[in-house]
Amino acid sequence: LLGSCAVSFCLGSIISLGLFPAWQQRNCWRPASQAYLPHVELQQPLQPGPQSVKKQPRPSGDPLWSRVRIFCWVVTSPENHASKAYHVKSTWLSRCNGYTFMSTVSDPSLPSVALDVPEGRANLWKKTTAALSYLRRSGLLAKYDFFLKADDDTYVVIDNLRSLLADADPDEPLYSGRRFRPFVRQGYMSGGAGYVLSRAAVRKFVDLGLPSRDSACSGQFISEDVNLGSCMNMLGVHVLNSLDSLGRERFHPFQPEHHLPPGGIPPGNWLRRYNYYPLREGPECCSDTSISFHYVTPRQMYVLDFLIYSLKRPSREPHCSNRNSSMAPNSTYSTADRSDETVKLRWH
Repeated sequence: LLGSCAVSFCLGSIISLGLFPAWQQRNCWRPASQAYLPHVELQQPLQPGPQSVKKQPRPSGDPLWSRVRIFCWVVTSPENHASKAYHVKSTWLSRCNGYTFMSTVSDPSLPSVALDVPEGRANLWKKTTAALSYLRRSGLLAKYDFFLKADDDTYVVIDNLRSLLADADPDEPLYSGRRFRPFVRQGYMSGGAGYVLSRAAVRKFVDLGLPSRDSACSGQFISEDVNLGSCMNMLGVHVLNSLDSLGRERFHPFQPEHHLPPGGIPPGNWLRRYNYYPLREGPECCSDTSISFHYVTPRQMYVLDFLIYSLKRPSREPHCSNRNSSMAPNSTYSTADRSDETVKLRWH
Protein backbone atom coordinates (compact mmCIF):
# COMPACT_ATOMS: atom_id res chain seq x y z
CA LEU A 1 0.00 0.00 0.00
CA LEU A 2 1.08 3.56 -0.63
CA GLY A 3 1.87 4.89 2.82
CA SER A 4 -0.26 4.23 5.89
CA CYS A 5 -3.54 5.76 6.89
CA ALA A 6 -3.96 6.35 10.62
CA VAL A 7 -7.59 7.34 10.58
CA SER A 8 -10.45 5.24 11.91
CA PHE A 9 -12.23 5.21 8.58
CA CYS A 10 -9.27 4.17 6.49
CA LEU A 11 -10.91 4.34 3.11
CA GLY A 12 -7.68 4.52 1.20
CA SER A 13 -6.34 1.28 2.65
CA ILE A 14 -9.65 -0.49 2.21
CA ILE A 15 -9.90 0.17 -1.50
CA SER A 16 -6.25 -0.17 -2.47
CA LEU A 17 -6.51 -3.68 -3.88
CA GLY A 18 -5.63 -2.37 -7.33
CA LEU A 19 -3.60 0.80 -7.78
CA PHE A 20 -4.14 2.87 -10.88
CA PRO A 21 -2.28 1.52 -13.91
CA ALA A 22 -2.92 4.74 -15.86
CA TRP A 23 -0.74 6.70 -13.44
CA GLN A 24 2.00 4.09 -13.53
CA GLN A 25 2.04 4.33 -17.32
CA ARG A 26 2.40 8.11 -17.06
CA ASN A 27 5.28 7.66 -14.55
CA CYS A 28 3.82 10.04 -11.99
CA TRP A 29 4.82 7.70 -9.15
CA ARG A 30 4.88 4.07 -8.22
CA PRO A 31 3.60 2.56 -4.99
CA ALA A 32 6.14 1.37 -2.45
CA SER A 33 4.80 -2.15 -2.46
CA GLN A 34 3.73 -4.41 -5.29
CA ALA A 35 2.04 -6.92 -2.96
CA TYR A 36 -1.42 -6.79 -4.48
CA LEU A 37 -4.03 -9.42 -5.09
CA PRO A 38 -3.73 -10.94 -8.55
CA HIS A 39 -5.57 -8.77 -11.07
CA VAL A 40 -8.90 -10.15 -12.23
CA GLU A 41 -10.53 -8.29 -15.11
CA LEU A 42 -14.22 -7.70 -14.49
CA GLN A 43 -16.12 -8.43 -17.67
CA GLN A 44 -19.88 -8.35 -17.97
CA PRO A 45 -21.74 -9.77 -20.97
CA LEU A 46 -24.16 -7.11 -22.14
CA GLN A 47 -27.72 -7.71 -23.29
CA PRO A 48 -29.24 -5.52 -26.00
CA GLY A 49 -31.79 -2.88 -25.04
CA PRO A 50 -33.90 -0.24 -26.84
CA GLN A 51 -32.69 3.20 -25.69
CA SER A 52 -29.77 5.58 -26.23
CA VAL A 53 -30.74 7.73 -23.22
CA LYS A 54 -31.85 6.27 -19.90
CA LYS A 55 -34.30 8.08 -17.62
CA GLN A 56 -34.41 6.94 -14.02
CA PRO A 57 -37.57 6.61 -11.90
CA ARG A 58 -37.82 8.97 -8.95
CA PRO A 59 -36.73 7.43 -5.63
CA SER A 60 -39.18 7.83 -2.78
CA GLY A 61 -38.51 10.54 -0.21
CA ASP A 62 -35.94 12.59 -2.16
CA PRO A 63 -37.05 16.23 -2.26
CA LEU A 64 -34.16 17.30 -4.52
CA TRP A 65 -34.73 14.65 -7.17
CA SER A 66 -37.25 16.65 -9.18
CA ARG A 67 -35.89 20.08 -8.22
CA VAL A 68 -32.26 19.44 -9.25
CA ARG A 69 -32.48 17.28 -12.37
CA ILE A 70 -29.04 16.01 -13.34
CA PHE A 71 -28.26 14.32 -16.62
CA CYS A 72 -24.98 12.38 -16.56
CA TRP A 73 -22.94 11.71 -19.67
CA VAL A 74 -20.00 9.39 -19.31
CA VAL A 75 -17.17 9.35 -21.84
CA THR A 76 -16.14 5.82 -22.80
CA SER A 77 -14.89 3.81 -25.77
CA PRO A 78 -16.03 0.52 -27.35
CA GLU A 79 -13.29 -1.56 -25.71
CA ASN A 80 -14.41 -0.27 -22.28
CA HIS A 81 -18.14 -0.95 -22.61
CA ALA A 82 -18.01 -4.28 -20.77
CA SER A 83 -14.89 -3.78 -18.65
CA LYS A 84 -15.63 -0.29 -17.27
CA ALA A 85 -18.89 1.30 -18.44
CA TYR A 86 -21.09 -1.54 -17.22
CA HIS A 87 -19.71 -1.18 -13.69
CA VAL A 88 -20.29 2.59 -13.68
CA LYS A 89 -23.88 1.87 -14.67
CA SER A 90 -24.17 -0.76 -11.92
CA THR A 91 -23.06 1.64 -9.17
CA TRP A 92 -23.33 5.43 -8.99
CA LEU A 93 -24.83 6.24 -12.39
CA SER A 94 -28.28 4.99 -11.44
CA ARG A 95 -28.66 7.96 -9.07
CA CYS A 96 -28.66 10.48 -11.94
CA ASN A 97 -32.08 11.59 -13.21
CA GLY A 98 -31.00 10.45 -16.65
CA TYR A 99 -27.81 9.24 -18.30
CA THR A 100 -26.03 7.98 -21.37
CA PHE A 101 -22.53 6.96 -22.40
CA MET A 102 -20.72 8.88 -25.12
CA SER A 103 -18.85 6.39 -27.30
CA THR A 104 -18.25 5.80 -30.99
CA VAL A 105 -20.35 2.63 -31.12
CA SER A 106 -24.03 2.44 -30.25
CA ASP A 107 -24.73 -0.03 -27.47
CA PRO A 108 -28.40 0.07 -26.44
CA SER A 109 -27.77 -2.04 -23.35
CA LEU A 110 -25.73 0.68 -21.65
CA PRO A 111 -27.04 2.79 -23.49
CA SER A 112 -24.36 4.56 -25.52
CA VAL A 113 -24.40 7.15 -28.30
CA ALA A 114 -22.27 6.59 -31.39
CA LEU A 115 -20.50 9.91 -31.93
CA ASP A 116 -19.04 10.48 -35.37
CA VAL A 117 -15.48 11.17 -34.18
CA PRO A 118 -12.27 9.11 -34.11
CA GLU A 119 -11.34 7.35 -30.87
CA GLY A 120 -8.18 8.20 -28.95
CA ARG A 121 -6.97 10.74 -26.42
CA ALA A 122 -5.96 13.15 -29.16
CA ASN A 123 -9.62 13.37 -30.18
CA LEU A 124 -11.17 14.03 -26.75
CA TRP A 125 -11.96 17.64 -27.63
CA LYS A 126 -13.85 16.51 -30.74
CA LYS A 127 -15.68 13.96 -28.62
CA THR A 128 -16.64 16.59 -26.06
CA THR A 129 -17.95 19.05 -28.64
CA ALA A 130 -19.89 16.26 -30.36
CA ALA A 131 -21.35 15.11 -27.03
CA LEU A 132 -22.46 18.60 -25.99
CA SER A 133 -23.94 19.16 -29.45
CA TYR A 134 -25.87 15.90 -29.06
CA LEU A 135 -27.26 17.05 -25.71
CA ARG A 136 -28.36 20.34 -27.27
CA ARG A 137 -30.07 18.96 -30.35
CA SER A 138 -31.70 15.97 -28.59
CA GLY A 139 -34.04 18.16 -26.55
CA LEU A 140 -32.52 17.16 -23.21
CA LEU A 141 -32.02 20.77 -22.12
CA ALA A 142 -35.78 21.06 -21.68
CA LYS A 143 -35.89 17.99 -19.44
CA TYR A 144 -32.83 18.45 -17.22
CA ASP A 145 -31.21 21.30 -15.30
CA PHE A 146 -27.54 20.33 -15.08
CA PHE A 147 -25.26 18.11 -17.15
CA LEU A 148 -22.43 16.17 -15.52
CA LYS A 149 -19.49 14.94 -17.56
CA ALA A 150 -17.51 12.02 -16.11
CA ASP A 151 -15.03 9.45 -17.38
CA ASP A 152 -15.62 5.72 -17.17
CA ASP A 153 -13.14 5.57 -14.26
CA THR A 154 -14.76 8.38 -12.23
CA TYR A 155 -16.91 7.66 -9.17
CA VAL A 156 -19.52 10.31 -8.33
CA VAL A 157 -21.68 10.81 -5.22
CA ILE A 158 -24.70 12.25 -7.01
CA ASP A 159 -26.55 13.12 -3.79
CA ASN A 160 -23.76 15.51 -2.83
CA LEU A 161 -23.70 17.02 -6.31
CA ARG A 162 -27.43 17.73 -6.01
CA SER A 163 -26.82 19.47 -2.68
CA LEU A 164 -24.08 21.62 -4.24
CA LEU A 165 -26.45 22.63 -7.05
CA ALA A 166 -29.58 23.04 -4.91
CA ASP A 167 -29.45 26.84 -4.91
CA ALA A 168 -27.96 27.27 -8.39
CA ASP A 169 -30.07 28.57 -11.28
CA PRO A 170 -29.84 26.25 -14.31
CA ASP A 171 -30.82 29.14 -16.57
CA GLU A 172 -27.67 31.03 -15.57
CA PRO A 173 -24.48 29.98 -17.41
CA LEU A 174 -22.60 28.08 -14.67
CA TYR A 175 -19.68 25.67 -14.62
CA SER A 176 -18.24 23.74 -11.65
CA GLY A 177 -15.75 21.02 -10.74
CA ARG A 178 -12.14 20.73 -9.54
CA ARG A 179 -10.69 24.10 -10.41
CA PHE A 180 -7.22 24.28 -11.93
CA ARG A 181 -5.16 27.43 -12.35
CA PRO A 182 -2.96 27.62 -15.48
CA PHE A 183 -3.81 28.63 -19.06
CA VAL A 184 -7.24 30.19 -18.37
CA ARG A 185 -7.85 33.46 -16.51
CA GLN A 186 -10.74 32.21 -14.36
CA GLY A 187 -9.33 28.68 -14.22
CA TYR A 188 -10.77 25.52 -15.74
CA MET A 189 -12.28 22.30 -14.41
CA SER A 190 -10.45 18.97 -14.33
CA GLY A 191 -11.88 16.60 -16.90
CA GLY A 192 -10.98 13.47 -14.95
CA ALA A 193 -12.61 14.62 -11.70
CA GLY A 194 -15.75 15.44 -13.67
CA TYR A 195 -17.40 18.80 -14.29
CA VAL A 196 -20.97 20.01 -14.37
CA LEU A 197 -22.58 22.57 -16.68
CA SER A 198 -25.93 24.29 -16.31
CA ARG A 199 -28.25 23.94 -19.27
CA ALA A 200 -27.66 27.62 -20.02
CA ALA A 201 -23.92 26.93 -20.24
CA VAL A 202 -24.48 23.99 -22.62
CA ARG A 203 -26.76 26.13 -24.79
CA LYS A 204 -24.28 29.01 -24.85
CA PHE A 205 -21.37 26.73 -25.73
CA VAL A 206 -23.15 25.01 -28.62
CA ASP A 207 -25.02 28.04 -29.99
CA LEU A 208 -22.32 30.68 -29.56
CA GLY A 209 -19.01 29.00 -28.73
CA LEU A 210 -18.75 26.36 -31.43
CA PRO A 211 -19.73 28.65 -34.35
CA SER A 212 -17.40 31.36 -33.04
CA ARG A 213 -14.14 32.11 -34.78
CA ASP A 214 -12.62 33.17 -31.49
CA SER A 215 -9.43 31.24 -30.77
CA ALA A 216 -10.65 30.60 -27.21
CA CYS A 217 -13.16 28.08 -28.56
CA SER A 218 -11.04 26.67 -31.38
CA GLY A 219 -9.45 23.79 -29.48
CA GLN A 220 -6.03 25.43 -29.40
CA PHE A 221 -4.85 23.46 -26.36
CA ILE A 222 -3.90 19.79 -26.22
CA SER A 223 -6.17 18.95 -23.27
CA GLU A 224 -9.93 18.77 -23.65
CA ASP A 225 -10.64 20.25 -20.22
CA VAL A 226 -8.42 23.29 -20.86
CA ASN A 227 -10.16 23.87 -24.20
CA LEU A 228 -13.57 23.79 -22.56
CA GLY A 229 -12.43 26.12 -19.78
CA SER A 230 -10.99 28.55 -22.32
CA CYS A 231 -14.29 28.69 -24.19
CA MET A 232 -16.32 29.00 -20.97
CA ASN A 233 -14.16 31.94 -19.96
CA MET A 234 -14.62 33.68 -23.33
CA LEU A 235 -18.39 33.12 -23.24
CA GLY A 236 -18.76 34.56 -19.75
CA VAL A 237 -19.82 31.28 -18.14
CA HIS A 238 -19.33 31.79 -14.42
CA VAL A 239 -17.49 29.42 -12.11
CA LEU A 240 -19.61 27.94 -9.33
CA ASN A 241 -17.31 27.46 -6.34
CA SER A 242 -17.24 23.79 -5.34
CA LEU A 243 -15.30 24.17 -2.06
CA ASP A 244 -17.21 23.39 1.12
CA SER A 245 -17.70 25.89 3.98
CA LEU A 246 -14.30 24.87 5.43
CA GLY A 247 -12.46 25.41 2.15
CA ARG A 248 -12.07 21.69 1.39
CA GLU A 249 -12.26 20.26 -2.11
CA ARG A 250 -15.26 18.23 -3.30
CA PHE A 251 -14.03 17.04 -6.73
CA HIS A 252 -10.85 14.92 -6.68
CA PRO A 253 -8.59 14.04 -9.64
CA PHE A 254 -7.07 10.97 -7.96
CA GLN A 255 -8.26 8.00 -5.89
CA PRO A 256 -9.05 8.52 -2.18
CA GLU A 257 -5.93 6.58 -1.15
CA HIS A 258 -3.72 9.25 -2.72
CA HIS A 259 -5.54 12.29 -1.39
CA LEU A 260 -6.16 11.15 2.19
CA PRO A 261 -2.78 10.00 3.58
CA PRO A 262 -0.35 12.83 4.45
CA GLY A 263 2.31 12.88 1.75
CA GLY A 264 0.10 10.93 -0.64
CA ILE A 265 0.72 13.51 -3.36
CA PRO A 266 4.51 13.62 -4.05
CA PRO A 267 6.28 17.02 -3.76
CA GLY A 268 6.86 17.41 -7.50
CA ASN A 269 3.45 16.21 -8.64
CA TRP A 270 1.72 18.45 -11.16
CA LEU A 271 -1.37 18.81 -8.97
CA ARG A 272 0.53 21.06 -6.58
CA ARG A 273 1.18 23.52 -9.42
CA TYR A 274 -2.17 23.22 -11.16
CA ASN A 275 -4.60 23.35 -8.25
CA TYR A 276 -6.37 26.69 -8.12
CA TYR A 277 -6.30 26.80 -4.32
CA PRO A 278 -3.44 25.78 -1.98
CA LEU A 279 -3.38 22.00 -1.88
CA ARG A 280 -4.37 20.40 1.42
CA GLU A 281 -3.23 16.94 2.50
CA GLY A 282 -4.51 14.31 4.90
CA PRO A 283 -8.16 14.25 5.98
CA GLU A 284 -8.43 18.01 5.39
CA CYS A 285 -7.81 17.37 1.69
CA CYS A 286 -11.35 16.29 1.12
CA SER A 287 -14.77 17.54 2.10
CA ASP A 288 -17.04 15.17 4.00
CA THR A 289 -19.52 16.04 1.26
CA SER A 290 -17.08 15.07 -1.51
CA ILE A 291 -18.56 14.54 -4.95
CA SER A 292 -16.05 12.66 -7.11
CA PHE A 293 -12.85 10.64 -7.32
CA HIS A 294 -10.91 9.75 -10.47
CA TYR A 295 -8.90 6.68 -11.57
CA VAL A 296 -11.32 4.41 -9.73
CA THR A 297 -11.15 0.80 -10.88
CA PRO A 298 -14.29 -1.29 -11.42
CA ARG A 299 -13.56 -3.16 -8.16
CA GLN A 300 -13.27 0.11 -6.28
CA MET A 301 -16.59 1.34 -7.73
CA TYR A 302 -18.39 -1.41 -5.83
CA VAL A 303 -16.32 -0.87 -2.66
CA LEU A 304 -17.03 2.87 -2.61
CA ASP A 305 -20.71 2.27 -3.34
CA PHE A 306 -20.99 -0.14 -0.42
CA LEU A 307 -19.03 2.03 2.03
CA ILE A 308 -20.98 5.18 1.18
CA TYR A 309 -24.50 3.82 0.79
CA SER A 310 -24.74 0.52 2.64
CA LEU A 311 -22.25 0.36 5.51
CA LYS A 312 -24.04 1.03 8.80
CA ARG A 313 -22.73 2.10 12.18
CA PRO A 314 -24.43 2.28 15.59
CA SER A 315 -26.40 5.45 16.09
CA ARG A 316 -25.29 7.85 18.79
CA GLU A 317 -28.64 7.93 20.54
CA PRO A 318 -28.47 8.53 24.32
CA HIS A 319 -29.66 5.03 25.13
CA CYS A 320 -26.58 3.61 23.38
CA SER A 321 -24.06 5.58 25.42
CA ASN A 322 -23.73 3.17 28.34
CA ARG A 323 -20.37 1.43 27.93
CA ASN A 324 -21.40 -1.53 30.05
CA SER A 325 -24.57 -2.31 28.14
CA SER A 326 -24.41 -4.66 25.18
CA MET A 327 -26.10 -3.66 21.97
CA ALA A 328 -29.53 -5.18 21.68
CA PRO A 329 -30.48 -6.89 18.41
CA ASN A 330 -33.00 -4.15 17.65
CA SER A 331 -30.65 -1.23 18.37
CA THR A 332 -30.94 1.72 16.01
CA TYR A 333 -28.40 1.98 13.20
CA SER A 334 -27.63 4.92 10.98
CA THR A 335 -26.63 4.63 7.35
CA ALA A 336 -25.33 6.97 4.68
CA ASP A 337 -28.23 6.01 2.43
CA ARG A 338 -30.46 8.93 3.36
CA SER A 339 -32.30 10.18 0.30
CA ASP A 340 -33.39 13.41 2.00
CA GLU A 341 -29.99 14.79 2.98
CA THR A 342 -26.37 15.16 1.97
CA VAL A 343 -24.25 12.01 2.18
CA LYS A 344 -21.49 12.56 4.77
CA LEU A 345 -18.19 10.80 4.12
CA ARG A 346 -16.35 10.13 7.39
CA TRP A 347 -12.59 10.54 7.09
CA HIS A 348 -11.80 10.87 10.81
